[in-house]
Order: sequence, then C-alpha cells, then structure tokens
Amino acid sequence: MLLTGALYLWFPFVALGWSELPFPGFVLDPNLVVNDSGEAYWAGRQMQPMLSYPERLMAVDGVPIHTNEAFRAWLGKTAVNEKHHFTFAQPQNSRIAPDPALPSERTVEITLVKIDRESMWRQFWLLYLTGIGVLTVGSWTFLVRPRSRPAQLFAAFAAAAAVTVGGLFDLITTQQFIRLWLVAVSLTGTLNMMLALQFPHPIALLGWRPRLRWLALLPGVLVAAWGQLWLHHPTDPWAYVSTWRAAYLLNAVVIIGSLLIMAYRGFRSPAPIVRQQGRIILLGAVLGFGPVLIFLMVAAVAISPPDWFDPTFFIPPFVIYPLSIGYTIVRFGLL
Repeated sequence: MLLTGALYLWFPFVALGWSELPFPGFVLDPNLVVNDSGEAYWAGRQMQPMLSYPERLMAVDGVPIHTNEAFRAWLGKTAVNEKHHFTFAQPQNSRIAPDPALPSERTVEITLVKIDRESMWRQFWLLYLTGIGVLTVGSWTFLVRPRSRPAQLFAAFAAAAAVTVGGLFDLITTQQFIRLWLVAVSLTGTLNMMLALQFPHPIALLGWRPRLRWLALLPGVLVAAWGQLWLHHPTDPWAYVSTWRAAYLLNAVVIIGSLLIMAYRGFRSPAPIVRQQGRIILLGAVLGFGPVLIFLMVAAVAISPPDWFDPTFFIPPFVIYPLSIGYTIVRFGLL
C-alpha cells in the first residue's frame, strides 16, 4: 500500500511533465507500436485510414527512431505548430499479423499541437481519481481491520487494481512505471480470486489445506514473468502484445470465476449471514465489473479498446466493487 501511495504521489508530476511536450496526435505502446487510445479529434484518428494498432513508428522526417525514449527526446526539441513527417509500418515476420485494412507502410504529415485539458481529463485524471478511490477503500479497510486475513488480501488486491487503473496513462506516454504496471495487471485478477476463495467464508478445501490458496496466485505470477521477458523482445517489437492478451484473458477468466463463487454463496450457502455478504459483493461486482469485464474479453483478442468503451462512463463505476467488499469486511467484522 505504501508503494502504491508513493506512485500515486508521483503520477501527476510525470503526466503533467509529459503534457508539456508538443503532441503529435497519437500515443504509443512500448517499442513504438501505436496505441488506439485517444480522442476522435486527435490527428492520428482523423487520418484515412485511421492511424492504429498494429502500426509502428519507424522514422521521423526520414530519420529512424528506435525507442520510445528517443522519440520523447526528439519531441522535447520541437515546438508546437511545427510540421513533421512520420513513417509507420505494419508487422513483418512477427507473431502478430498485419491488419489488411491498413497500408503496409505509410508516411504522413502531422502538425504538432499542445494536448488539451479535455484530453488530459479523460485520458489521465479520470483514471487517476478512480485509482485513488480504489486505493482509499483498500487502505481504509486495512486500517480498520489490520489483523483480518480478508482485509489483508483485499488491501493487496486494491493496491494492484489501483496501479493497473492509475498507470494506464503512463503506459502510453512516459512508460516509467510500465514494469510495475505489468506486475499489477497480471496479479489483480488472481488476488481477487484468492479473496473470493477466502471471503466471506473460506471454502472447505482451504480449511484442510490453507496453503493451497497460494496456487490461485500462480497464473498471475507466471504471466507477470512472461510479460517482463517479452516487454522488449530482441527480434519482435510486437511480441509484448501476446503477454498483455494473456493478462487480460486471465483477468477475465478469474473475474468470471469469482462472480460464480459469489453467486453460489449469495444464493446457496446454508449460512444466512454468508448469503447476505455474498449478495452485497455480487451486486457490487456486477455494477462495477460489468463493462470492464467486457473490455477485458475484447482486449484479450483485439488488444485495443472497442469504440463504445468510453472511459468517462465505464471506468468510475469500478470503485463500486472494492467499496462493496470493504464495506462487507468492516460491517460484518469477519475474522
């Protein structure tokens, strides 16, 4: 929780520092691969066809660009209203197939601008404030019941979820915290599953073999390690996408599993208090996780957010889910 809190103190400084750079109208994943996030009026999204994944920035004004750091350094030497030529190419000899709707290579002219406040609100501040909400609920629950195992697991889940949400803007801008984000996004779902197995009442198997709960974390650890190894693959700049898809798919699967466990406890548990607790959490999960779950399932296949996924409407309700868990832990005084 302390590490996550420190990150949240630093996130705004990094984001605001990046926003001072001239903006080319598109954002990039690792290895200069285009990310589809953005507003409809950004230059990259105004092109025909729209600049999009899996295109990769190869050169600026005919000069090759090899890393995201080099591109940001180049932007730091430019000025707003300058026009430059950007060359993009699709995958070749990669694990990721090219998009037949996009040209294999193209060079486009873009006028650099200053990113506007609305874009910063939707792309950074909205996610940042949502993450603060998740982190606040997790910290409050842990402080109220620090000796409770569910509270401890919930605090770990909240910390990972907060980094996952709050780090999304850094993911497509400075990428200072991308390796921490990879760990967080890989572990968020499995930590949630660990909590579901333990809360509101441990499943029978954990009563006999408590250490088995750590097996739920193993898939997340493996995906996190894979993501670290392939983040900057030496021969395939698009290789990281496979690990991200695995993380999204893992989260979708374990979230569905957690929902099924809570549904069973909410309606089939023999203990009335467990049924009540399960229903509260299930309602919070449906309200908070519904749109995010759909996004995860789509992203596991397409990596890019669907057109209907507007963060203004779908991201903030995510806070409802941890709030329902935190309320239940504190209200019913588990363990």
